[in-house]
Amino acid sequence: MQKMTQNILMALIILVMITVATIVVIKPHIHSNHHQAYQEAFSSLENHFLRLSENSYKISQGGVAHYDFIQANLVKLKRVANALVFTPDYLDEKTQMQLQAKAEEIIAAAETLDNQIVEFMRVNSLLNNSKIYLPILLHEYKLNESTMYMKEMLNLLEKQLMQFQNGREDTTAQDVLNTYESVKKFNENISTANIINLKTHIQLVLEYQVKVDEILEKVSSSPIQKLIKDTRKLYLNSYEQTNNFTEQLTSILIGLVIVLLVLVAIMMILVQRSTKAATAASNDLEIKLHELDQQKQLADKQVSEIRQAQEEVAVHQKKAEENNAKLSLAISQMNQLMQKVAQGNFSERLKESDFEGDLAQLRSSVHNALDMLQASMKEIGSVASNLSNGDLSNKINGQYGGELDQVKNSINGSIENLSRLISQVSDASINIQHKIVQVKEDSNEVASSSERQSSTLMSTMQAVDDTSAKIKSNTENTRHATNITNEQATALNDGMQVMNQMVEAMDDIKHSSEKIVDIINLIDSIAFQTNLLALNAAVEAARAGEQGRGFAVVAGEVRSLAGKSADAAKDISTLISDSNSKVQAGVDLVNHVNTSLESIKQKVVVLQEAVESIDQASNDQSHSAQNIIHAVSEAENISKQNSQMIQQTAQQINEMVDTAQTLEQLVKAFKLH
Repeated sequence: MQKMTQNILMALIILVMITVATIVVIKPHIHSNHHQAYQEAFSSLENHFLRLSENSYKISQGGVAHYDFIQANLVKLKRVANALVFTPDYLDEKTQMQLQAKAEEIIAAAETLDNQIVEFMRVNSLLNNSKIYLPILLHEYKLNESTMYMKEMLNLLEKQLMQFQNGREDTTAQDVLNTYESVKKFNENISTANIINLKTHIQLVLEYQVKVDEILEKVSSSPIQKLIKDTRKLYLNSYEQTNNFTEQLTSILIGLVIVLLVLVAIMMILVQRSTKAATAASNDLEIKLHELDQQKQLADKQVSEIRQAQEEVAVHQKKAEENNAKLSLAISQMNQLMQKVAQGNFSERLKESDFEGDLAQLRSSVHNALDMLQASMKEIGSVASNLSNGDLSNKINGQYGGELDQVKNSINGSIENLSRLISQVSDASINIQHKIVQVKEDSNEVASSSERQSSTLMSTMQAVDDTSAKIKSNTENTRHATNITNEQATALNDGMQVMNQMVEAMDDIKHSSEKIVDIINLIDSIAFQTNLLALNAAVEAARAGEQGRGFAVVAGEVRSLAGKSADAAKDISTLISDSNSKVQAGVDLVNHVNTSLESIKQKVVVLQEAVESIDQASNDQSHSAQNIIHAVSEAENISKQNSQMIQQTAQQINEMVDTAQTLEQLVKAFKLH
């Protein structure tokens, strides 16, 4: 039963250890740095998007310097969105795929937003030129007009343009065009070219202001913000589930470790109890032997009592002889008879002729007494003879009175007590032999278990030594790997710094190119206005006739120069646009390289943390292995001591077996039934 219990406990211990190992393998490892970095990425995305919207609005209000900010916000937004594709490893595969899909949607929305911002910057640049030029034209036209009506119409046109640009719903594009038609109809001092120029800029403002508002509306209603919130919610829900699952596994692991400790403690208690049981069995055997000695002494005492009873019978006989001698000194036969009776001859009888009268009655009484005494002594002799031969099955069965009855009862009681005692001694001897055999078998089993345990401990100690050596080798390898990963991390940081400097330099080049484009657009506008002015001057010179011919030549040259300036501005604009495209391609390529380096850096950091964790785990395993070696060595010493004690116990048990067998042979000499 005890061996079965030990086997069950050992199976439970192995099962708990397998369960603990399984939990350690499947338990996800959450990196707080990764979790914090991923949350900061969402906050960074929202911040860049809000800055982008804010700068777009400021650009629409005429802030040229905010072009740089909006480009920087777009680059950072796309960079962070690309980084979101690399999800934390502690999430399950399904959640990682969902997060990557969300990140791809954010990247696609960012690309759409990038195209919208590029279109916005182009349209808003043209719109700003017209916004700047229109007030100048209207102010010049108001100075040239002589009638108050035309000045008021020009003021109304300027006011309506401002209201339309500010988004006033009570001022529509048709209202502005109607006012323009009135100015065109009633003007007297504004030339046709200027009217055409004014109409061109008004149409640009009306058309591009609507486009700018539409693009700003698309930017403000971009799905990026909702995608960021949905992605963050998905990640936080999955993180909470993973964290809760990790906490549950940790609680289960702690409970299993406690159960393992309890099972090991119970196993140790059972081993101690086995040793104590062997000691207790030896003590019980000594107690039984002592009780057997006491029962033997009691049997000797009862035999002595039987002998004393026989002596008392002899005394009574002598007294009877004395009484008979006193009763009839004269009767020689009585005397002779009594002498023979005194000698133990109970077969003789008195002659009838010698006893008459009262003596006959005496003779009859004597004969009756002699007959009874002869029968009792014969039966007592038979029982005593059988008792001396060890036969306790015969008893005195005759019916006697007086002291003979007491002697009969005493002898029969002594025989019964002796028979019962010997029967108890026999049963005790058999029980002792069975228990000794059982104790011997248990002792042999404990000895065999101790030998197996010692062999197992030696094998375990050898395995732990081998494991300790491998752990030391792993520790050295992990330290070497840690140094390599540290060097890689340093090299990656240097490379990323260089790439960031390159990105900043390309951004500066791009911003400078954009400023040059703005200047060229201004030059183009000036050339256009100069061309119009030269055309007006040529018309006026034609009206002046011969006197205006020189002025017409100058106007023609100015017009030619304005055309060349416009052509040169277009060529420069084309070259700068091509340069901007190449710069943008370089920026995209550098951003892609920077993203790859960032990903490599993250993986190197993860690898570095993993190598450090392996290094720490190897050190812990080395200390644990040393502790196990020490514990196994102590267990081996205890096992050797138990083996020695078991051998001594087995020797004592063999001696007790011999003693019990001798006692059984002595008891078998008696016949009880």
